[in-house]
Amino acid sequence: MSHWIFQSTPKHFDLPRALQEVTAHDNVLTFLANQHTAEIAPGDTVYLCFGGEKKRAGLYAIATVQTRPSAIVPDQWQRHHAQGKEPHSADERKTTAPRVRFKIQRVLEVPIPRESLYRLRELSSHKFVKAHIGTNFLLADHQARAIEGLIAGEV
Repeated sequence: MSHWIFQSTPKHFDLPRALQEVTAHDNVLTFLANQHTAEIAPGDTVYLCFGGEKKRAGLYAIATVQTRPSAIVPDQWQRHHAQGKEPHSADERKTTAPRVRFKIQRVLEVPIPRESLYRLRELSSHKFVKAHIGTNFLLADHQARAIEGLIAGEV
């Protein structure tokens, strides 16, 4: 099983607001998967981060991948958290960007600030920290363990 960081920004999807509603939808969330589509697999662990706004940026939840990336249309309840155009017709759905479905395992009571993630030695040279661009990022096992340690308050 692999570990990933998936990130949204206020420009595209308001993750914190969506997580407030996810329990009413069986804890299932659909998310863009713009990179690594051949590698993402059911059972993988995902750390969900929100970027952009400094005061809200950080790690918000842990999830498990349920589906391989495909042209999944987000559920109606998620659409009001998305910015921009979402597909509504059958023709538009055929060209939907690749998405995955997650089962949210845990929403953090207090999100971990982005700066705390950036300070992890194990992530210092990672594309998530260096490039600040992208939707999903593969993590090495030691990087995932460092994030778990941060969540558990060990770092």
